[in-house]
Amino acid sequence: MTEPPVRRDLVAAPARPGTAPERWPAPVPPHHPRPDGDPEVPPGFVVASPGRRLGAWLLDGAGGWAAATAALWWAGGVDLVRAFARLALSKSAPAGNFGGFDLRPLLHGQPIPASEAARLLLVAGTALAVTAAWVAYKVGATARFGATAGKALLGLRVVRVADPDSPPGLAAALTRWAVPQGSGLIPLPGTGLAPYLWVWRDPAHRGLHDRAAGTVVVLGRSRPGRRPA
Repeated sequence: MTEPPVRRDLVAAPARPGTAPERWPAPVPPHHPRPDGDPEVPPGFVVASPGRRLGAWLLDGAGGWAAATAALWWAGGVDLVRAFARLALSKSAPAGNFGGFDLRPLLHGQPIPASEAARLLLVAGTALAVTAAWVAYKVGATARFGATAGKALLGLRVVRVADPDSPPGLAAALTRWAVPQGSGLIPLPGTGLAPYLWVWRDPAHRGLHDRAAGTVVVLGRSRPGRRPA
């Protein structure tokens, strides 16, 4: 009995040595950039959701506002706390009665009584001290540990996309802090929140401050500074 003829068009031709596959390209590792230049999330990490990031931001903000309120109340009382709250929310405050102070003479280059000047210096020094302590805490905790207290409580961590197993460092932490402050200088209410709101729009839930610093907020996996074995 003769064997049926073999159809040569159904037999795959052997690959020629030294040639790459033509049909399917080689897989791209997940940490390589996307074609549009947007870096992927580092392998093994899970991006934090916007809701969880909002919760961490509120926790940190509540602690900061509590400390600032206590310090300002000690320096000038309830009226001063209300004046600073209005200044922070609406970016406006009456010069004639800013927390019990009449700032109009200073705006016109006129002297004020010594007792009033001493109280005003106390308030200004307190406000500057609270601000400096808050910035040092936010930047220092992010640079060294990748997380403030609010992020740590919710299991979040800031990592650099280029080196996710090391602490973000001072430059990245400063950039993350400075971008919202820069947008907040625009004299309109809520402008400082714009970099954070971008988290809801970004595919990797990265705010404008994250993109400027080259960071991403992820669910905590390993301690910063220690590479997995």
